[in-house]
Amino acid sequence: MTPPHSAAGGEPRPWPATPVRIATAVALAAAIFIFDTFRAETFTVAVLYVVVIMLSMTFTGTRGVLIVGGACGGLTLLSYGLVHHGAVGGALARCAVSLSAIAITTTLAVRSLQSTEALRARERRYRTIFDSAGAMLWEEDWSQVLSLLQSLRTQGVRDLARHLADNPHIIDEASSKARLIDANEATLKVLAAPDKASLLAAQDEVRQAATNAFSEILQALWEGRDQVQADTFLNTLDGRRIAVHFVLTFPAEGREQGWAMGSIFDVSERNRAQEALMEAQSALAHVSRVTALGELTASIAHEVNQPLAAIVTNGQATLRFLDLDPPPLDEVREGVRQSVADADRASAVVARLRALARKSPRQTEPVDLGVLVEETVRLVERQCSQNQVTMALDLAHEGPGPLGDRIELQQVLLNLMLNGVHAMEAVEGRERRLTVSTWRRDDRAGVSVTDTGVGLGSDGAMRLFDAFYTTRPDGLGMGLSICRSIVETHGGRIWAGDNPEHGATFSFELPVGERA
Repeated sequence: MTPPHSAAGGEPRPWPATPVRIATAVALAAAIFIFDTFRAETFTVAVLYVVVIMLSMTFTGTRGVLIVGGACGGLTLLSYGLVHHGAVGGALARCAVSLSAIAITTTLAVRSLQSTEALRARERRYRTIFDSAGAMLWEEDWSQVLSLLQSLRTQGVRDLARHLADNPHIIDEASSKARLIDANEATLKVLAAPDKASLLAAQDEVRQAATNAFSEILQALWEGRDQVQADTFLNTLDGRRIAVHFVLTFPAEGREQGWAMGSIFDVSERNRAQEALMEAQSALAHVSRVTALGELTASIAHEVNQPLAAIVTNGQATLRFLDLDPPPLDEVREGVRQSVADADRASAVVARLRALARKSPRQTEPVDLGVLVEETVRLVERQCSQNQVTMALDLAHEGPGPLGDRIELQQVLLNLMLNGVHAMEAVEGRERRLTVSTWRRDDRAGVSVTDTGVGLGSDGAMRLFDAFYTTRPDGLGMGLSICRSIVETHGGRIWAGDNPEHGATFSFELPVGERA
């Protein structure tokens, strides 16, 4: 089916049946009959009736063409009967040729009209669906953009993404060349356009905020893909900006001409719902962190008391040095220096604890997973000591770390480590070991926490990350569910499985580099 390029939204119509056209056909048929009857003796004049049949297609339908064809055949036979009185030979052959031409022309004309009517019916159905669809639909002409891309190929461009990064003005140029040619009623309503003409006139302003979408579409056209989709923004005619998800399709039949069909969905409400969900998840994660910190009170006190005790020891030593005569100033300076260093250490511990306890917006930054593990291990050392758990680290400091919120990722680590310690509380007769390792594989970086506890079991492995599922009598069952939410929000994944001998391993990985 040929794409309907009608900006006004109308469909092709047949020529109107005017008296002049009908009169012309009648006069032409009469002239052919008279000439065939009274003047032609060696020429097959009746063949010219095919012109009358073709002319009738402009003012009548299938039935009318059949009537005209039959009339032309009747006139041919009448002329033959009046002049030749049943004679055979050349006259009969000319009559047969004329009747054959009339029959063939009539058949082809009828089929042509039937095909045209079927095409019009399909276009009417298309127009009805297009205009009445609840989703935003529009038609676009990308022929000039295809010409632009072809010119870039001619210039020797091979990597379009890099070329666009070096020449961002090309995206603006492509945006101005892609033309909206039609839109349905749902589009007019969402974009606050009073009519199609107003929308077509303001299309550049409407798509002004969709620069990221144009780079996606250009890349799709460059690669020969027939469909592209992305999230972007559109400006409405009443001054609002809405978030949309669009799907742009280049049908095979109209691709070379640059015809495209777009379906657009207003996702503003969806985005607001996602933001509300993320806020709720953030609040829940904050509660989980505070709960975990309460469980680690002893470890926290130990972590803070160590530098404080060192400060007291250094201060007492410094006072003793000052009582000497003369005081050893080098020793005094060293004592003060050690006190300052221990104070900084205590301050850093307090800052980390405050960050864990504070509810704050997500802060995205490169995170060294190895350093994060080392900081988190200090928080669980006392917990490990109380449960006779040996801690082992296997850290890889290679390449840039993933982008993420440092506090949220530390919460994931803290939760996995504490779960590993709890899983070994009932273990007797073998070593209780908690191994934390970091690794890097291509564009992914991850952490694994391995314990030698009781393992997951088949039922536990299936429901492990479900909310409110727990095997601990005093557990809420939200820790691992929150961990999964945090990791997935960072574009990663988390999983767990039983070890070959004893215990289980929990792992998560996050994208790094360009994927992050």
